[in-house]
Amino acid sequence: MTKKFLLLAKTSIAITFNPRRMFSKQNSKATKGKTTGYLILALILAVYIFGFSTSTYYVLGNALNSINSLRLLIYLAIFSYTAVTLLISIISAQGYLYKSKDLPMLLSLPISQFSVLLSKFLLLYLYELLYVIMILLPAFCVYFYFAGITVLGIIGAFLCCLAAPLLPLAVGSILSFFIGLLTRRMRRKNFLTIILSLGFMVGWIILVQNSGSILEYVIANSETLQQALTKFYFPSVLVADGLDGDIIKTLLFVLVGVAAIVLVFGLISRKYSDIIAIMTSTNLKKKNKAYTINTKHRSAFGAMIKKELSCYFSSSIYVMNTITGPLLLVIGSVALLFMDKEQLSAYTGDVNFGQFGVALAAVMLAFIPSISPTTCSSISLEGKKLWIYKSIPADVKDILKAKTALNLIITVPEILISSVLLSFALRLSVTDYILVVALGIVFNLFFSLTGLIINLSYPKLDFENETVVIKQSMSVFLTMLLTFGFMITTILIYVFTGFDFYIFALAVLLVVVILILLCIRILKSWGVRKFNGLY
Repeated sequence: MTKKFLLLAKTSIAITFNPRRMFSKQNSKATKGKTTGYLILALILAVYIFGFSTSTYYVLGNALNSINSLRLLIYLAIFSYTAVTLLISIISAQGYLYKSKDLPMLLSLPISQFSVLLSKFLLLYLYELLYVIMILLPAFCVYFYFAGITVLGIIGAFLCCLAAPLLPLAVGSILSFFIGLLTRRMRRKNFLTIILSLGFMVGWIILVQNSGSILEYVIANSETLQQALTKFYFPSVLVADGLDGDIIKTLLFVLVGVAAIVLVFGLISRKYSDIIAIMTSTNLKKKNKAYTINTKHRSAFGAMIKKELSCYFSSSIYVMNTITGPLLLVIGSVALLFMDKEQLSAYTGDVNFGQFGVALAAVMLAFIPSISPTTCSSISLEGKKLWIYKSIPADVKDILKAKTALNLIITVPEILISSVLLSFALRLSVTDYILVVALGIVFNLFFSLTGLIINLSYPKLDFENETVVIKQSMSVFLTMLLTFGFMITTILIYVFTGFDFYIFALAVLLVVVILILLCIRILKSWGVRKFNGLY
């Protein structure tokens, strides 16, 4: 069994994490030069995230060290990591463990169900290790900086990093199964997941925005928090002791995680085939209703919009990955309403904020909702269902329009709501309001079109899990890179040229409109041919 598991795990990892395949186009491998370039960009992004997390922990660690409560830093880091991993595993475990497209084929092979289950878990585990780099490793580095470093401490930190995902993944996997079991008969079964995920995201954003007051609270109540965390989440104590050189506590932490995995997946693997059959079946009973014939003809374009919306809201991961930007925009706009206006006016040197307020509103409306448009993965998500679009008597141009319209339906309402809030917060005139709304809508249309072009260039129709397409595909990565690159370039040009903002904004608006017309022309010619060539 061990040899078969190792072979299966090796094959799964090689296919999933092969850079030539991860950064490839559909049915073709990426060139060595492109692969190297993409890996360098991914490394730069990882270094940036690690540096940001380290600086945040340093501020907290410095404050806690001054009151002799440095261990609380590790308790908070372990608790935060566990909470984040638990939520992510509840959302993503179904796709990896219970609904992966290759599971029926794998279970038909002469391999034990436990081996198949562990091979799928291994992929989920490797992805969760990324959060170790973002959340735990920076905290460990800061802790060693203040507390001192030892050889046993380094060994303990390494082992704790490897074992940290095990316990929350085990609990999250079993909770994901029960949630899937309870909701499989629901017609809108993703609605609950979306609501819970949005609630978590809003809470996380609120925590980040109030980090200053939270830091003050942590310092003022450090002893109470330390006692509570050591009492209610004992594994954090094992990790802290391990960093102090207690290798026995480190091994105990590892043992707890491994035992949880063996127990949970040992139980699931006993009925793994039956569980997959249950999870992938809905058994929904259609209610017989008397329908009247509607004489009004629904347009093909309207039907495709309805189809795109249905596809969008049927995937909680799709919603969460694309609603982040619009949600951040609304929350940021609300936060500006409650900011100290006198302090902000003193910073800008103008009681009415002047051009600074208009520029801030324009940047927020133009770029924040465009972080991850729906179009950068909408083609790929068709997957094996692409034949449906190809079989209906619909113009390809209308299909591409519907996919573009979906992103605008998601983002434009938030832009309009946030623009009103920003007008009150930054005291914008009517002219300023019209300008920033125009910039917001035009920029979002531009990034919707470019996202579609990039996804047509880098489609991923042969995916086994939609999470790979939505969060880890090359088209999503390039779209985000284009958004940030365009934003930084635009801001730098404005700062270093010193143009009047209104003249500069109108010039940028004109340039983006021209780019939109160019994108539309490309989609009508090259885009149609590219879509027809997909299979």
